[in-house]
Amino acid sequence: MTSHPVPWVLAVDIGTSSCRALVYDAVGDRVAIPECRRQFSPGTDSAGRNDFNPLELEAAAAGVIDDALAALDGRSGAIVAVAIDTFASSLLLATDGGEPRTPVYTYADTRCAPWAGELRKLVDEAASHDRVGTRIHSSYHPARLRWMEATGIAWRGHHVCCVGEWLAWRWTGERRISLSAASWTGLLDRRSLRWDGPWLERLGLDAGRLAPLADFGDSVDRLRPAWASRWPALAKARWFQPIGDGAAANVGSGVAEPGRVALTLGTTSALRAVPDSAPSQLPMGAWNYRIDRRRPLVGAALTEGGNVFDWACRLGGLEPGEALDAAMGSRPAGSHGLTFIPHLAGERAPNWNDQARGTIAGLTLATDATDIARAAVEGVSARLGLTLRMLGDIAGGEIMASGGLLKSGFWRRMVTAGIGRPIRVCRETEATSRGAALLALEALGAITMDGVETPGEGTATPAATDVEALARQARGQERLRSLGVS
Repeated sequence: MTSHPVPWVLAVDIGTSSCRALVYDAVGDRVAIPECRRQFSPGTDSAGRNDFNPLELEAAAAGVIDDALAALDGRSGAIVAVAIDTFASSLLLATDGGEPRTPVYTYADTRCAPWAGELRKLVDEAASHDRVGTRIHSSYHPARLRWMEATGIAWRGHHVCCVGEWLAWRWTGERRISLSAASWTGLLDRRSLRWDGPWLERLGLDAGRLAPLADFGDSVDRLRPAWASRWPALAKARWFQPIGDGAAANVGSGVAEPGRVALTLGTTSALRAVPDSAPSQLPMGAWNYRIDRRRPLVGAALTEGGNVFDWACRLGGLEPGEALDAAMGSRPAGSHGLTFIPHLAGERAPNWNDQARGTIAGLTLATDATDIARAAVEGVSARLGLTLRMLGDIAGGEIMASGGLLKSGFWRRMVTAGIGRPIRVCRETEATSRGAALLALEALGAITMDGVETPGEGTATPAATDVEALARQARGQERLRSLGVS
């Protein structure tokens, strides 16, 4: 007998570098099994390509499910549901039978950026943003479909899919798309929660080529025969609608209801809140996605995070770790005299400019590698503060922060200074898969979200001198931007 209360949920987390499967019990605690992970990487090139072979991705996702069931060693009968999250803003074409006809294009594929620029000239972007809650950008379907059409990729006779929806269709035989995944396409009306008529008309897109919309809890309890034979333990399980990884991470880090804000700091960074309802006025730099029908997800994502710090360390030959953390923390914030605009990978929030570039100003002969690494951390933290202020009242309440970088005392100190508010650091290392599992447990009636505890490490509070130093960094960034830099 197991000490973990039933029912159990199998959570499948599909990112842009790996697929993983984890098992959670009836109260949202992880069931200990060996790691179930399959690595992969997108195809890339200098033109902005970032895509996957869909059949290879499917094999990896199916493989981790195989691994998890095998690792349970006869206990798989406790699993009553499967919850899937995937990287959001993906697109592929498929036939009526679900056979893929294109790669899976990810949000990071920027080949369609010029077509986003063209659409901005043709469409009232403010009106579009107010309707669908996203900017006209290379991450979303409108620009990608225009690019596909212009480059000879015929899509009108095929089904336009997101990756999670496509996998669930392949496995269960039923094609639906969750409101969460649909909200990341740039085609979902954020108020009516229907496909947006003006965009469908503008693109010449038949709504029948998009999947029927469904809530997370509209589960399917069957598998296609081949998959039922492969996974007999899951043949009668409830397969919940796949959702965006950002939505799952919010729930898993303890922000599933109003009154809190999730700050995630990984390779990139984001701020997300769950207001009572979709805001009537959405800041132009923000987006309005969904967790499910009841919960809007409002916030902003940045291209910068740990990627900028990693770049600075590589540039200076520095080894991230405790010694570097201590060296950075031993010097006063801002004492390097540098202004660092961290747009090394373009800019999402608040200006959504793919052509933005990074800038370091104030270099002298005395500047050393540690100064540049410190300025990178401060530059990212200042942008997080700018983004939080842009969100205004939407981002009120306690800030729950998660991400491996927050193990660093210097990162914690600078992030709190940049946003000018205390943060509570979440200790949950698997927030994304946990969030998907918690939503499934809620839909099963096993839990309520207000009864779920999220482990934390206490509260970090900003020092006044650090707040002023990061405010100077933010003012310096904006001054450079006003001069046309970045």
